[in-house]
Amino acid sequence: SSGINAEYGAVEEIELQGQYDGGVEVAERADQVCADPTQPLSQHGSFVQLPGEELKLQQEVECVDPCFDGHIRGQVKLTTYRLFFTAAEGEPHDIDIPIHSIYKIDKKSQGENSYSMLVQCKQFLSVRFTVNKQERKSSKDLCQMLMKLAFPEDCSRLFAFEYKKKYKESGWDVYDFEREYTRIGALNKEKSKWRHCAVNKDFALIDSYPEDIVVPAEISEEFIKKSTYFRSIGRIPALSWLHPTNEASITRCSQPCVGISKKRCEEDEAMIAEIRKATSKSTHIYICDCRPSVNAHANKAKGKGFEIGDHYENIEFSFGNIENIHEVRNSNNRLRELVTSPTIDESKWFSSLESTKWLHHVQLVLQEAVKVAGIVESKKSSVVVHCSDGWDRTSQITALAMLLLDPYYRTLVGFQVLIEKEWLSFGHQFQARTCHGTQDMTSEYGSRIIPYHPTPSFMSNAPNTLITQIVKTNINLEPIIKINPVIPPPDLSPV
Repeated sequence: SSGINAEYGAVEEIELQGQYDGGVEVAERADQVCADPTQPLSQHGSFVQLPGEELKLQQEVECVDPCFDGHIRGQVKLTTYRLFFTAAEGEPHDIDIPIHSIYKIDKKSQGENSYSMLVQCKQFLSVRFTVNKQERKSSKDLCQMLMKLAFPEDCSRLFAFEYKKKYKESGWDVYDFEREYTRIGALNKEKSKWRHCAVNKDFALIDSYPEDIVVPAEISEEFIKKSTYFRSIGRIPALSWLHPTNEASITRCSQPCVGISKKRCEEDEAMIAEIRKATSKSTHIYICDCRPSVNAHANKAKGKGFEIGDHYENIEFSFGNIENIHEVRNSNNRLRELVTSPTIDESKWFSSLESTKWLHHVQLVLQEAVKVAGIVESKKSSVVVHCSDGWDRTSQITALAMLLLDPYYRTLVGFQVLIEKEWLSFGHQFQARTCHGTQDMTSEYGSRIIPYHPTPSFMSNAPNTLITQIVKTNINLEPIIKINPVIPPPDLSPV
């Protein structure tokens, strides 16, 4: 155990005896659902196709990469899943690129019979191939075929829909609403202060929320319907997690529509009050607005904004200062330019890295998650988390806080449940954010979720100090509560 920080006090050690037993049965199924991972995609020149993966084209090319010494001749295999390069001679230099991690392809003519093709990926990998048209074994052009596969007109043509791996259990059944909320204690008590609400059946009330949500037991369906008008795009407070011993909760929502006139909503105020009363260990409730203060104030001019303290009883309000998607994307672009630059002055590496503000953004997210976890664990108080619409920064903070507080989410199955529960079911716009199947990475709504994919060129120009600096972000991330010995500790190997 460890302290969160001076502001939120020391964290007591507690034993989780039995509180998570409801999830043990599911956790024990991890081997059945998630074991037997795919074999390494490349092993010294070997090429192993996945179930459902189809070879479309193979061609002799030259590869130019910062990790390689000059031009390396070899062969490219293009499949419905990946672009795979193997060197023809000498030490094997394999490059394995999932085609839907590609965000840009630039083709440049080098005369009548050849052209160069620069492939840029979302995880900062950048590889250039030289293609000789006279050496191709079919009439199909490598660049044209890759463009067609990497950027399909319909996202249903992505490889995920063609993957034929067979599992003993269906992944669709891993997350079950009733099982999960019973596990955390929200639905399995005779005198529970929470209840299942099906007012959103068929997504009739809030189209970006799940059909089933958990709300305070004293809040009626009519109150819920009326309160949707006071929250941005109707995203009312809904339960995410409940502490097994002190009954403090993490709930999520979107910003309130107070506007410049400081509008009020009786139903919304009653909802927050009932969330506060649901724990007998504290008389206060904390509202964590993930946004910078200036952004939240600016939204008041648009008829939205943040909670006004005088309208809610016993609330503690704070801003997390996490920037919006546009600022984070710009920061990521600066980081990309830095680590993919042909020349880097290592004497200025730290200052250049700091100027991207990427580690600063990461630090703010981690700090806010630790703060939320500390309030729930140390202060035994409930927390309401929101940003603007409640599906980007909000999901980051609630999910990270739940990872810190609940060891179940650090199992394979538990992590699957967490992603489906906090991200998918609550409407995170994965397609818009990841831009899979499109070259429009400059989209106003696009973000970059950087996947881990081991390649010899990953961030090859960046000094090793980058990862070191990420680790040294001055945040104590030791487990906040003891891990239940019944549930295995998290696997720290890359996912």
